[in-house]
Amino acid sequence: DVVQAMIGDSALVIIPLLVAASCFGAANGTLFTGARVVMESAQKGDLPPVLGLVHQKLVTPVVSMAFQAILAIFFLLVADLNDLILFFGSMAWLFFGLSMVMILVLRVREPNLKRPYKVTTAFPVIVLLASIFFVVAPFLQNPWRPSIAVGILLSGVPVYAIFVARMCSPKISNQISRLSNLSVRMVKSVIDVN
Repeated sequence: DVVQAMIGDSALVIIPLLVAASCFGAANGTLFTGARVVMESAQKGDLPPVLGLVHQKLVTPVVSMAFQAILAIFFLLVADLNDLILFFGSMAWLFFGLSMVMILVLRVREPNLKRPYKVTTAFPVIVLLASIFFVVAPFLQNPWRPSIAVGILLSGVPVYAIFVARMCSPKISNQISRLSNLSVRMVKSVIDVN
């Protein structure tokens, strides 16, 4: 009402359009950065190699983007949209906060380290405080729902220990490698045909 009184009736159209544009930009950035994280992890060997493939002409991680789309559709089918927003938001802010902690730790431990860019110390502190709020607030409102997000996050620890840290038997590792190599050859042949 305040904005409408200041700008007029055009605010009823302009503000929702600006919010939609902001949401589209955030979704676009998340899609591309998330896909590149998956691609880099696959190329490093932490995920199946097929997820590390890059389209030859577009130079984009098409396979990892498709993987993200499949996961998103799956999550939308089995969960409520509000829960997904809560899970993603609280876990994203957890890692934002951890990143800010690392910035502060590095400033103390390695004060003379060459940095490509440097922000004032107030910025990581403010973001850290915001991340603490965004991670803790859902637990205060309803502890059960964010606990599921933490459980999903922690379920990656044994998966990492078994498949990435190579703690499983060589026989299983060889089978996983053969399956990954087969899937890479299949996807490469499909990409070559197109």
